[in-house]
This record gives sequence, structure tokens and C-alpha cells, in this order.
Amino acid sequence: MTISLTTYRTPTNRLDSLFDSLFDPFFESVTIPKKRTTATVNTKVTTEDNKHIISVAAPGLDKEDFNITITEGTLTVQTNKTDTEFGTSAFTKTWTLPEGTTADKISADYNQGILRVTVEKPEATAPETVTIKVT
Repeated sequence: MTISLTTYRTPTNRLDSLFDSLFDPFFESVTIPKKRTTATVNTKVTTEDNKHIISVAAPGLDKEDFNITITEGTLTVQTNKTDTEFGTSAFTKTWTLPEGTTADKISADYNQGILRVTVEKPEATAPETVTIKVT
């Protein structure tokens, strides 16, 4: 048994084909560059005994190109610089810090295209119990 498939062509299909055949040769020679609308950046968060390490791959930049801030328990790493040789685009990344983290327990270094932000884990504290006297 042989099955054959036939494409049904409507008048619209024929018109589309005609239009395509007229203008395709023109558009074959036109190259429209694609613009990246969002920057992607490779990040990795690892945890060691007493610290979290956030690694951000950002080759081609200098340490002065980074803006690292802490606002209301959120760590933000940002750069507005773009390096076309390495394909690094401007980006902003944010992470929520563990409760109790203070700015003096955070450090950063940039070496061989990798930004490392080290966040020391806050010391565990027992919840405070307060007894309320009933009067």
C-alpha cells in the first residue's frame, strides 16, 4: 500500500509564494544584525563550612568596573561596561543574603576574569525568649 501526500494550495498560499519569489532575492543580500536585549552572565554559588562564595564570570573587565552593594539584605553586583573581545555585556545580578549577614563579613576579589564575592555565614544565635509577666 502506498500513501502519497499532496500539499493543498489555497489562493493565499499561491499569493505568499509569489510574494516570496519576488522579494527573496532582495532580502538574501541584506543582513540585519541581531541585538542582544538581555545580558547573560555565568554565576555559581558554592557553600563551604563557614561561607558562601558567589563566582561571576566576567572576563575582559577591571576590578574598578564592578559596583557591589548591599541594600536591605540583598547583594547586588553590577557593571555597565561591555567587552566585545570576550563577549561580556553590562549586567546586574542580585542575591538575597542570609538573615543576620553584615557588610563587614563580605569581601570580593577579581582575578583572571572571575569575580568572587565571599559572604561569611552569620553566627547561629539561639532565639531569645522573653517572659511576660501577667498583671
